[in-house]
Amino acid sequence: MQHFDCLNLHMKLIYTTLLLITCIACSKQKDTNTTTFARNIKVKITEQIDSTGRYITLNCATIEELSCANIGILRTYSIVGNKITVHLTQLTQPTICLTAIAPASCTIPLGMLANKQYTLELNVGNVLVTGTLDVSNNSIVTSLPTQAKVLVINPTLNRIPSFTIYGYIHYHTPNTVPIVQSFIDSLLQYGATPIQYIPGNYEHFSIDNNGQVVQAQYLGYNYTRSYVYQYTAPLTTLKGLVRRYGISYGSSVLISLNSSQGITYNSWMP
Repeated sequence: MQHFDCLNLHMKLIYTTLLLITCIACSKQKDTNTTTFARNIKVKITEQIDSTGRYITLNCATIEELSCANIGILRTYSIVGNKITVHLTQLTQPTICLTAIAPASCTIPLGMLANKQYTLELNVGNVLVTGTLDVSNNSIVTSLPTQAKVLVINPTLNRIPSFTIYGYIHYHTPNTVPIVQSFIDSLLQYGATPIQYIPGNYEHFSIDNNGQVVQAQYLGYNYTRSYVYQYTAPLTTLKGLVRRYGISYGSSVLISLNSSQGITYNSWMP
């Protein structure tokens, strides 16, 4: 009898634990049971470049962070003539909560927009915010009236010019600087040319007021050398260069080279 009593007690403890876990999960799910969208949002403009063209995206996220990392924002959008209309209507409800503090988010793929000024109509729940999106060869500029509902993180995004190569070299010790410099010298020998880029944010790099690339620090690396050049020769030559440095100096440097044609070469990949 004592054996069965211990077994029953054990089963009760398991049941109680499962019930507690279920209650916690239910509690976390309550954050997602929102039927009307009343939160303030932030918007980041990005441009993806590949061999087929340039694609503009509005990346929307709640300013408030929620208790599940996989909460989305239900949205609809349309582009008719010179008008872009976006509706953010409610938070989506994940079946399983990925427990982490994060904003709810969604993307608005605007695609390949022609160069002109668009009326940008953002319907965030029951609040309408109307501004403009100016697309030109050099930049994508978002202008909204002063208000609290929508914050644009990067009102001006400079567009990466054609025939541009850019990237970084990660390394851990100053003793590696000669290897880093030799790679930069090799780029110049192969035809890379320093030119004066318009100051500002290009998403993947930034140019300061003196026309120099900003040397940003990357998490996980002691040192990083960023570079930006004009390059009009065939990119296949640079693929071989990056690969050779990966083979010869793979334990010392990590090199990434990107192009305005949407091609990327990494030293750690064949």
